[in-house]
Amino acid sequence: MKSWILLFLLMSLSYVQVFAQNEDEIYKDIIVPGTGVAEITINTASQKVFDILGQPIRKSTFEEEKESLLKRKLTPSTELVFFLGFDYVVEYSRSANKTYYPIYTLYFKDEKLIYMILSSYGYDDQKCKKFGISSSMFFSNGKDQMQKTLGRSYISTNPNTGNFLYDYFAKGISLFLTKNEIKTMHIYAPLDKRTQRKFLSTAGVR
Repeated sequence: MKSWILLFLLMSLSYVQVFAQNEDEIYKDIIVPGTGVAEITINTASQKVFDILGQPIRKSTFEEEKESLLKRKLTPSTELVFFLGFDYVVEYSRSANKTYYPIYTLYFKDEKLIYMILSSYGYDDQKCKKFGISSSMFFSNGKDQMQKTLGRSYISTNPNTGNFLYDYFAKGISLFLTKNEIKTMHIYAPLDKRTQRKFLSTAGVR
């Protein structure tokens, strides 16, 4: 009898370990540039997104968000999401989010998701380090790993000392690094060269 109990416990432990490993493997490829994270993807209907994530903690219209940026002395025209245009934006916290995806804000136009920001801020740092692109680049990685995974075809700006934004417009992803650690990932539909030039001209980037 004891042998059967021991065998059962060993089998259960093995199952848990395999499940955990499989879960970690899933995390490694869960973020896809130009597409999204898991089933939360660009062009997903808003209601489906809310069914998956739950209700957000904040919702703001385009005009409200624009006014908020201006009050903080930020320039909306330099933000890609304002160039693309959106009807409203919603914000999630770790407690409000029913999934384990580190989602911060989601932007909708015509009730479809057009832009999302994933962030390690407000989420479990250690867990976020498991979320990656192509099983090679994860939250908290630096510029070198970013270049190895996504290449060097990016536009770089330095909004604040120690903070850098790397825009991979053709791939549909922008990365915000603080002290050489990836902290946020912005995902949107890839931009063609004409749209890239138009945005950069509007934003005053040469």
